[in-house]
Amino acid sequence: IVGVDGGRAYIREATVALPRTWRMDSPTCSLLTPVTTTASSSTHTHIRVTTNHPVFGSRPWVQQSQGCGRQGDYIQLGSDFLRNNNNNNNNGTKTHIFYNTNTTKPHNSHTQSARLLLAEWVKFRWGIFEERGYQDDPLYPLIFRDPTSGVHRPNACPLQKPRPELQPQPFCPTEAHISEAPTKHNAQCVGRPAWDIIIHSHDFALEGRDTKEWSTNSTPTLLPKLRFVQESAARIVLVVEDTAVMNMQQRWEFVRKAVRRVVVYDIPDGNYVALVVFNSVARTSAPLSRMDSLSDVRQRVGSSLPRNPSPVPESKKCVLCGLQEAMRTLDTEPIGAVGATVILVTTGKGLTHQQEVEEMKRLATNRGIRVHTVLYPMIESGGMLGGSDSKELQSLVSATRGFSFTVMDEGVGNDSKVSMMVALMDALLAAVRRSEPPATPGAPVLIHSQAYPGGIASMSMGSTHTSIREGECPKEDLPTPVDHHHQQYHQRIGSSLPIVMYAEVKEEEMPIVNARVTARLQRLGTHTNGRTYNSVLVHLYDHGYGDPDITGGDGVYSRYLPILHVGGPGHYQLSVTADHNNNLAQVPVKDPTVRQHHHHHQHHHHKRVYSNSGDKVTCCGSSIGYEKLKFLKPFQRHSIYGVLEVMSPASPIDMIPPSRILDLLAWVNRTTREVVLRWTAPGDDNDWGRANHYEAVLATSWTGAKAFNGESVSGMPLPEQVTTQQAVSFHTNRYEEIVYVAIRAVDKAGNKGGVSNIATVWVPQPPTTTMSPQQFTSQYQQPYTNHTISTNKNQSVGQNGRMTQLSNWLE
Repeated sequence: IVGVDGGRAYIREATVALPRTWRMDSPTCSLLTPVTTTASSSTHTHIRVTTNHPVFGSRPWVQQSQGCGRQGDYIQLGSDFLRNNNNNNNNGTKTHIFYNTNTTKPHNSHTQSARLLLAEWVKFRWGIFEERGYQDDPLYPLIFRDPTSGVHRPNACPLQKPRPELQPQPFCPTEAHISEAPTKHNAQCVGRPAWDIIIHSHDFALEGRDTKEWSTNSTPTLLPKLRFVQESAARIVLVVEDTAVMNMQQRWEFVRKAVRRVVVYDIPDGNYVALVVFNSVARTSAPLSRMDSLSDVRQRVGSSLPRNPSPVPESKKCVLCGLQEAMRTLDTEPIGAVGATVILVTTGKGLTHQQEVEEMKRLATNRGIRVHTVLYPMIESGGMLGGSDSKELQSLVSATRGFSFTVMDEGVGNDSKVSMMVALMDALLAAVRRSEPPATPGAPVLIHSQAYPGGIASMSMGSTHTSIREGECPKEDLPTPVDHHHQQYHQRIGSSLPIVMYAEVKEEEMPIVNARVTARLQRLGTHTNGRTYNSVLVHLYDHGYGDPDITGGDGVYSRYLPILHVGGPGHYQLSVTADHNNNLAQVPVKDPTVRQHHHHHQHHHHKRVYSNSGDKVTCCGSSIGYEKLKFLKPFQRHSIYGVLEVMSPASPIDMIPPSRILDLLAWVNRTTREVVLRWTAPGDDNDWGRANHYEAVLATSWTGAKAFNGESVSGMPLPEQVTTQQAVSFHTNRYEEIVYVAIRAVDKAGNKGGVSNIATVWVPQPPTTTMSPQQFTSQYQQPYTNHTISTNKNQSVGQNGRMTQLSNWLE
């Protein structure tokens, strides 16, 4: 990294989280630093060491679900990648030797592995993308026409003259960058060089400090501090309010059933659980106990709540007492309270003293405890959840980086709806699943991550992870990157930036494709007539059309948050459901030949990073292509994200433009000699609805197309519904030159979407004499594809259609 950024930054510390099943007293285990015990690792790690990927094998790859300049989700690599590099001649295994592109000095496999990892790290950390083409990728082909010479050339960074004194770079140098190249980086970053994105990241925003002087006057220790930790079992304390208000409308009966369900069936074996009840005082109902599926411990702990709640009024309750009792319970274990999770089940009312809240925040943060709240039951009054008292609990949850979940009051007379109990079960399970410590700037390297295992007779297979992030402006001015893992349970939504919802659906580490993923926004509270608000359902997509979903087939389903015209300002609970989509969902099959390919052709991977050799197993083009897929058995997963607070009503003035088109293709029809454009309908308000019309231009330069200056294309079709593929064909008299094509959508209010990716087309001079069919075919032969696409004007190709084997350099 020091060599890449000119000494501006380096890694100060790295934390490696080892699985709890590893024995540290084994003779084969040798660490330079002692291992410390910590709570179970966060799922939001920077690097995950797992099994091999079916496409990328054991080599590192980065999952990027956001746009240019935004940090990626994580880097994943197979354990073989590290294990093979520990092989040496001492144990009889041959060590691979590689050569630097710019020098003849040999490099061992450790150097090679470091470079492969560095290439993915710069993409992960600084939000840059691949600067090369892919086999059979219509958007990012292997070759394109050189903007200067007009001849075909490889779609990769041009090789520079060898300079042995310079360290090879994992991205294309600015002086060699070609903005016209049809690469994923150029599409996402509007043609800006990788170094321009990196140097403007928050890592190098030094507020006027001269980087050269900073590098010269200080001598950083380049050897990072390595910290090894080993996962301990999760420790969860359920702290349940036990006051008279719980004696109304079957509330306590629902609490007892929900707690028993979660403890008996959902908490994994090996985790520790305790139960504390509180009113004006607190007591431990069940001490901290290790869960297993053989003894009766689950039944004892799950059934330990009192049969009836106490008569103590709600106004007399002491939440601080409950938290203090939870800490005393945790202190019975040698590891103490650090890293434990407290799930506080309370109505959110009765916190009359600010000092009590401040003391809870101090205790929880000093002891390293994470606090989740389940507000039960919650009554929304005047647009506020439970009044000002619940806001005090929000500050506690925010201070400990926890989550809050809400169960709305659905009491009818002396009873409550069963749906209220189901909602409480869902909320408790969601809180339990978030019992890992919060993500921090020093998130660890995680070795061998597995899906949530579940408890007794669990049918858990795969997982869903939901997040919501501020989207990037679909304009050329890219925002300053921020940490994208919004772990706050209570996220306020304004109107300055679009909001994108993401759901990651996987079976262990394998992405599930063709799943049906639906987000549900439920306005909390009721209408004045007592009726609940209608839910807003949002179908998420993993199609890789570019805005907002960047890569198809990666198991990350996304979509912009819609305008909430019906519910208006208020609090919304966000949840997501994923299912098998009528038995269409599939998962990649791990192919052992991928691993063998990685071992036998490591030198090709080396050349890929630091030269221009083609490679099929580098992440990622417009989509990830799997050679083998299998259908999944019927499944359904449900995950609760938390509460979104919509701060203001929808503006009566439409100020939201259509999303950016990032899958524009252009080619020449060999039969009609027309230029054909094809793209996916983007929507009206971001990726919602139907835009009003399209605008397209033909420019003589890439810069002109980027500025949307050029000859207008007439006869554009009317926009279709979002995700519908559309096409148009037309004649042009621009022959024997590169024509740059750009398109954008415009809504009824005149809001213009961002300029699309820029496609190119080369139209041959029409024949002046009559040619035989063989001569015509020879002149218009497409040298790099066997596919011929014929299309009529204003053709709509159908919803969710997907073209393959096309290139925007097609002739």
